[in-house]
Amino acid sequence: MTRIRQEGVATFCILPLTTARRRVGVLAFARLEHVTYTAADVAFLYEVAKLVAVAIENALNFDDAQAAQRQLAAERDHLRLLLDLDTRRAADSQAHAATPLMTPSTRTAPLTRWRPA
Repeated sequence: MTRIRQEGVATFCILPLTTARRRVGVLAFARLEHVTYTAADVAFLYEVAKLVAVAIENALNFDDAQAAQRQLAAERDHLRLLLDLDTRRAADSQAHAATPLMTPSTRTAPLTRWRPA
């Protein structure tokens, strides 16, 4: 309050910036000359404060929504990568299972006993 007086402010009106969901701050109106705010002045300033509060809340909600969207996109990309890796692993596993352990040429070759030289 002292700082306000040092700046030469003679009259001021401070109103809360409140929405249905939360309080987002205060809005102060100041005048250098000494005047009395009428009830109509305060009612008008209060309406201005409500509009400013909604605008601030909208901006905050927009920022929150963008942050959530970035987080969801990162999670989606991570899950796509995991799905890709799992699909490739499954395909490799199926290909390996389909490969015979013995090729046709080894199945028909006569068995011989190994003898050291």
